[in-house]
Amino acid sequence: MLGQWVLADIPSRTGALYILTTMACVVGIARALQGQPVEPITTSGWTAILALGVTTALSRLAMFMALRHVGGIETSLGGLLELLVSLILAFLLLGERLTPVQWIGGMLLVVSLLLMGRDAGMRLAEGNEPLEWRRE
Repeated sequence: MLGQWVLADIPSRTGALYILTTMACVVGIARALQGQPVEPITTSGWTAILALGVTTALSRLAMFMALRHVGGIETSLGGLLELLVSLILAFLLLGERLTPVQWIGGMLLVVSLLLMGRDAGMRLAEGNEPLEWRRE
């Protein structure tokens, strides 16, 4: 909800850039405060870092775009799909096996998202206007 109010007049790309830059600075400062020497990173390590960076940037950009179009509550609930996609990809690509409790949690997540889609109160007003109070 706070992101919906604070970022109402900021373009999605600008918001994503600010947030990702802040995230990088915080992680960089935390790494520097450890005081341990930096170990060399292999090519596969750099590939993983690049893939994580690109997917994080795209997910944050999508999140800020969603804030403008559907609002804060719907965006936060939809953001839970990120967890579900991660679980599915870990299962399919990495051979991870989920416990019964994790399967139940995933099913509850899917059910909650389906219920959100059926709730008329969660929909926006008539038309495709993202938010009534937003200025374009």
